[in-house]
Formats: sequence, C-alpha cells, structure tokens
Amino acid sequence: MDATKIIADAKVGLEALTDALLKEGFKSSYTNEYKEAKEKWLTELDRLDKIDFETEGFKPEVAGQLDHVLSEFKELTKSCLTQTSVLGVINNAIADDAIVVGAAGSLPGDMQRVWRPKHPNTYHMEYGYSCMGYEINAALGAK
Repeated sequence: MDATKIIADAKVGLEALTDALLKEGFKSSYTNEYKEAKEKWLTELDRLDKIDFETEGFKPEVAGQLDHVLSEFKELTKSCLTQTSVLGVINNAIADDAIVVGAAGSLPGDMQRVWRPKHPNTYHMEYGYSCMGYEINAALGAK
C-alpha cells in the first residue's frame, strides 16, 4: 500500500511526523469531514439523551432483547428512563470539573460512547476485567 512504517514512542513519533509534514507544506485533503462527522455524532448524542420508552413510536436500540421486561421495569421503578438518558442528565447536572468513575456491567460501554467530558482527566473507567467494586478505590484515588 506504499506506506512507510514508523517505529517510535507514540508522542515523539507524532510530534516528529507533524514537524516533517509542516516543513513540507502538507495540506490535508479532508476539509469538512471531521466537522460533519462530529456534528452528526452530537445530534445522535442529543437523541440518546432524550430517549424514554414511553415516547410515541419508541423502538428499542436492540429490538427483541428486553422488550418483554419494559412494562415490569416501569412498574417497579416508576421510571421510563434509559441508561443513555440518565447519563445525559448526570452529564448536564454535575460540575464541569467533576471526575466520573465506573467499572462493571454495561455502564463502561455506554459511557465510552455517550459521556461528554468538559475537562481533561475527568473520565476514569476500568475496562480490563469488569471489576465490581473498583469504583470505590478508584473514586478515592481520583479524589
């Protein structure tokens, strides 16, 4: 594919590559693709923030998986909120510099897709072994 292999420390390699490209006057052929993709993703995030399963025309994201328990869930919890909508509410309610911590279950998968950190180093997730209880010591460490 006519590529050049680079073996380097990632940060040092990217810095050197950036310098070399700038020196050569490189101009990317991508113009609006990144901006358009981000705008589409932000629109999708807004949609996910507003999902509840009583909205007219509601269709589960994964049809047929948990459809049979939605009415029981509503009855037991008195709620129609989805995990993605709850994450949206929390994301909008907490301080911009608050640190979120998570570990086990479906939460890491949803958080990596829908969480919108407002500052660097405010998202801390354990992905390796889905360790239940990790959040306790991680919260103490983050604090």
